[in-house]
Amino acid sequence: MAVKAVDTAQVLPAHVTSVKCQSKWNGWKRMWKSWLKHLDHISGWSPCTDAAIAEIGLPISTPEVISSHYRVHGRCQQFRKKFPSQHQALEILLSDRLANSRNTQGLNAIISSDARSKEDNLSDVEEGSASPPLSSQSSSRSLS
Repeated sequence: MAVKAVDTAQVLPAHVTSVKCQSKWNGWKRMWKSWLKHLDHISGWSPCTDAAIAEIGLPISTPEVISSHYRVHGRCQQFRKKFPSQHQALEILLSDRLANSRNTQGLNAIISSDARSKEDNLSDVEEGSASPPLSSQSSSRSLS
């Protein structure tokens, strides 16, 4: 879909082509696949809390375990000190972890919750208009 958009767009700079976009996208998908494989072998590692060691949140372990892991899994070396580039966007686009339908609602539930919120708003307005505020009562007395 993005490739078609690039092909049909008239306002993009001349150096942006569908071939370059496809190449970039394929590179990100390969990197994401490597990242997921890396996560599979690091069970028990904890998130980094010291930016001097690695990016905050990046899974780390003891120095001995880390060096042993990267010696065995050399392809994971790119994730030793930093997350994959664009990792938050790639998590949304390529992972199934965020879109798992836990928060979905049926149409009837959405309509009924919307109706309840409108009723609540109307009842708040009606309660407020039952008696005018004290300041307006005292100002109307002083005028007469």
